[in-house]
Amino acid sequence: MLTVLRVEVPKLVPITYGKYRNRVTYEERDTELVTSVRALRRIEKAGGWDEERIEADAYITPGEARQIEGRRSAWKTPEIRTCIVHVSKNRKSLAGFLASGDREWDVSEKP
Repeated sequence: MLTVLRVEVPKLVPITYGKYRNRVTYEERDTELVTSVRALRRIEKAGGWDEERIEADAYITPGEARQIEGRRSAWKTPEIRTCIVHVSKNRKSLAGFLASGDREWDVSEKP
């Protein structure tokens, strides 16, 4: 079963500024990326589980990987990165996982 979700990754985004908007700087911002994921994990917080966000191991193409910022420990392999998934934007795709009550699912495609 291949699962495709909208995940958030920290990317460098160009920002123009100045009187004539002719200067450019780059800022790190969370941006959405639609990609396949191989694992889903609930995020634990004080008093239970985070109901609004889930952690996922997402496949990032080499082209996208060059633009991603953030901590290096989030990368599991050169192509797999831990990302945040908002439940509200992926409710249908996450319905089975949310209903199960499980802490973690492996959703990678098995041969």
